[in-house]
Amino acid sequence: MKKLKIASPISTKNSDSIELVTMSLKNLNYDVYFFLNLNELFSMNKKDLDIILLEPDMNSWQWMNILIKANQILPDIPVVLFSLEANAENGFLRLSDGAEVFLADDVKLLMENLDRIVKTGGALKKKVLFVDDESNILKSYNRMLRKMPWQIFTALSGEKALELLNKETMDIIITDIKMPNMHGIDLVKNIRKIDTNIPIVICSGYHGMKEDDNMRFYDIAAFLEKPLEADILENKIKELLN
Repeated sequence: MKKLKIASPISTKNSDSIELVTMSLKNLNYDVYFFLNLNELFSMNKKDLDIILLEPDMNSWQWMNILIKANQILPDIPVVLFSLEANAENGFLRLSDGAEVFLADDVKLLMENLDRIVKTGGALKKKVLFVDDESNILKSYNRMLRKMPWQIFTALSGEKALELLNKETMDIIITDIKMPNMHGIDLVKNIRKIDTNIPIVICSGYHGMKEDDNMRFYDIAAFLEKPLEADILENKIKELLN
């Protein structure tokens, strides 16, 4: 039997959810250990933990505080949001940068996600950085790719993107062009000083960017025109990561 260590700070009033998840995982031949104490969770060595399972509750935002703290203290550990009542309209989508967060409003979807996370290994997931000055666009990218086995990072400016790149090594960067303070091309220039090989994709509503000399000079891997369709974005990332 495979041992899957799940940290699950789920409230005792929802113990039915714990029992349901436990039985479902046992049917997949996983041996599950639940940790309900938050102090125990955040003092754990990440080598001793596979997944963090959270149950969102619209009446209490404690789960969001846990999610934020987990992202800071255990950034490489995949996070799964699970609720029998939640759905996409509730806004329980991927809500953190650097952690794999899935919405699961039925047990089958939850099991599919957990199984995939364990098989691919959370720390081994490819890291994708999106840069755009519009938060709604970044949220839409998260929503489009929420089922993909990648770690999604977002930055609202070129400056924030560079700060992040000083801390994390990305596998692909997808950036807007027209952004305040630091233009997208200036961001690309700075990225190329750090990494000459990382694939960079320009995503913009400015169609003429396709023929811009900067595309060739800075070795831009691809141009995607806004608004983006999910399958186009997903396929392009797969192509460049492979």
